[in-house]
Amino acid sequence: MRKIIAIIHYVIYLAGIFILLVMGSSKYDWMQEMDNTMTNLPKDSSGNVGLVMAILGLILVIMQAFRFKLTHSHFERKMIVVLTLLGSIIWLIICS
Repeated sequence: MRKIIAIIHYVIYLAGIFILLVMGSSKYDWMQEMDNTMTNLPKDSSGNVGLVMAILGLILVIMQAFRFKLTHSHFERKMIVVLTLLGSIIWLIICS
């Protein structure tokens, strides 16, 4: 049962990382990918995407901290630290 919970945890975590990568920091980035002639993209003045990405990043870190506290395996703890650092770096690159 513990292995199933661990697998579900990592699947949810990797799905969160995937969402961070796909969503990006601007909701208008996809326009430039479709039409290279667009140089000035509309500005997202609401900041909703940034807020959602910050909340998602915080949830991912809390998930990993919770998992770190519950596990006793040294290998899994190292993996949790690496995944947390990876998620934090991705969040910093995408959202800054």
